[in-house]
Amino acid sequence: MTRADQKLLRRELRREFGEENVSARRLYPKVTLPSGIKMDVQPHRSTYMPRQVLSLSPDRFRNNPKGREAVRNLKKQAQQNQHQWNGQLIEMSVIMFQQTHKGAKNFEIEKGLGKLLHKAAASDNPKQAMRKLLGTAEKQAPPAEAN
Repeated sequence: MTRADQKLLRRELRREFGEENVSARRLYPKVTLPSGIKMDVQPHRSTYMPRQVLSLSPDRFRNNPKGREAVRNLKKQAQQNQHQWNGQLIEMSVIMFQQTHKGAKNFEIEKGLGKLLHKAAASDNPKQAMRKLLGTAEKQAPPAEAN
């Protein structure tokens, strides 16, 4: 996506959802849907986006239904409770949690990340804080029971 494509996308989103429902201050538009849910429209291939914004693969949840469901539920929880968790932080956190807690079910992911997301979002660098918190959470996790 080029800058010209970005402008065209913004124009079409404003035409579809209304001028007041599409933010203009971001690298990528944030759209407020009629239901009140806010959604970022982020391109996966772009010539104008900074590398760190595009760092996560667009297919990271294609073969990860537990992670996909956990992300969906955490984003919904954030929206309903007006938490300041951005989508990219939630997605990155779910992936990191799954790496440190192999085989975790989606409700375990959601429960484990809920408290950590509050702490991370309140820090100056939420992504770095989440990495640190997940390292701590991994050490404090109870040992797995032997079968």
